[in-house]
Amino acid sequence: MQSSPPDVDPNRDPGRGDVATTRNAVAVSSRRRTGPGRNRRRGVSRRIITTTLVVVLLASIGAGIDLAEALAQPSQDSVAARTAEWARSRGMGGLVNLLELAAYDLNPPASGGEPAGGIPVEARHAATATGPGTACSMPRLASPAGTPLANEGVWQPIEKTGAGDAIVATFVRPDSQHTRYLAGVTCIRQDLAAFTLHPGTQVPGGSGWAQPPTIAGVGAGRLLATFNSGFLMADSHGGFWMDGKASGQLVKGQASMVFTSDGRLDVRSWEGGTPGVGISAVRQNLVLLVDNSQITPAVQQADSGAFGKTLGDTTFVWRSGIGIRADGSIVTVHGNALSVKTLAQLLQQAGAVRAMQLDINRDWTSYIYYRHAGSSLHPKKLTSDQVRPAQRYLQQSTRDFVAVTRR
Repeated sequence: MQSSPPDVDPNRDPGRGDVATTRNAVAVSSRRRTGPGRNRRRGVSRRIITTTLVVVLLASIGAGIDLAEALAQPSQDSVAARTAEWARSRGMGGLVNLLELAAYDLNPPASGGEPAGGIPVEARHAATATGPGTACSMPRLASPAGTPLANEGVWQPIEKTGAGDAIVATFVRPDSQHTRYLAGVTCIRQDLAAFTLHPGTQVPGGSGWAQPPTIAGVGAGRLLATFNSGFLMADSHGGFWMDGKASGQLVKGQASMVFTSDGRLDVRSWEGGTPGVGISAVRQNLVLLVDNSQITPAVQQADSGAFGKTLGDTTFVWRSGIGIRADGSIVTVHGNALSVKTLAQLLQQAGAVRAMQLDINRDWTSYIYYRHAGSSLHPKKLTSDQVRPAQRYLQQSTRDFVAVTRR
């Protein structure tokens, strides 16, 4: 194994502690400011990386067979991400956190600039997307960055059914600082689309679940979209329940995606107790970001630690979230350079009356929708900078995820 420090993707949030290594990530961008203070911090960060790596390597040598077996398991996940999760499961989470802290200090998301290629335009408005009284009807989304670019915040249909636009999407820059990044926001009509939770082979893991860890068996003509679920179960502060089988325990008051047997989805604070008749699955992840259309106190505290450790909730990284609107439609947000607060603000702006954070960091954040050509299925990433391949859920997934199909 190499004795030099690894190359680390700085856009990973140490709150989740899942490192993804990439080449040249420890090299500081030429756009970054320089100076004695910055150079001193770089020196300290590099020492942290080196020290952390040495300790991890020593621990790995002692458990090399165990690590090799973990890496040999079938998985689409990167070797770096799997190694980090192996280290955390063996009590080395603090060391991984230190590594991520140093990496982020060396190269946080860039400031200024514009999105490469401008705002994506998948399709123009259709009357069924925003007709009066229609679910998902809403005005152009205001850009958090200020004066909008061409097509920024404009809603466009990305999935249609015979009865109308099942999914509409828009793209906005997350704030006035990180203006070269785009957050993809979608709205899904529950009268036209159904939701299913799929377990992963590792999260929650195990066997005997009512749904498979892939969408390969779903009819190509029905599939509309897929997107990631929540944290590792140990980090979610909640449980996973599906048709009477559970991983962990459902916790009263925790933010929950609640799936019904007729394919509807709610986002709410769990009321406690065993799921009743008509509920097919519950997936919990931390606490609500938005409740009663208001951003919750945990988010307003900015760095409460409720949504991440080490660098805290204010870190600008890949994040995703989901909410429910008063009209019953479901909104999602996926994008880079988001803090907990800017994620919550986008969900609130999209009309969420209740919303929660899903998974974060580049290895785990995905929103994919599907084009149909006869019996062929053509997956497409919501934003081109998403790291995981568009075919991610056409294979077995190690993480649980949500599938959206036409009714």
